[in-house]
Amino acid sequence: MDIFAFEVWPVGSEHRHVMNARSADAARYEYVLEVRDCWPDVKYTDIQSRKLGPAHTSEALMRTARYRGMPNLRCGEAVIVDGLPGVVVGHNDSANFDVLFESAGIGNVHPSELKGLSGPAKLSN
Repeated sequence: MDIFAFEVWPVGSEHRHVMNARSADAARYEYVLEVRDCWPDVKYTDIQSRKLGPAHTSEALMRTARYRGMPNLRCGEAVIVDGLPGVVVGHNDSANFDVLFESAGIGNVHPSELKGLSGPAKLSN
């Protein structure tokens, strides 16, 4: 399954955020999980989304990739972590990468665990 970039935002707000996900629903769900600590009453139905296109690689991810010695890494790239196929969908404040796994959701992965970098990914359903 392909990974796409989605713009997500709370209903009635101008604050927009770009998320990489399999679907608009998945992007909305991940956004709710991200903001739940500071906005505990947020509901999935409070969030809107729209598809932007292929996976988005932010300048912050590229900076993290360069820092970690992987200057060509981009969002949407297929990887293998401990034998599990996944797709890079972002990064985090620990200078690690967020990887979407077919059956296990998104994981925080240290760069040394990334194997099989093979370009744009296609995950099965």
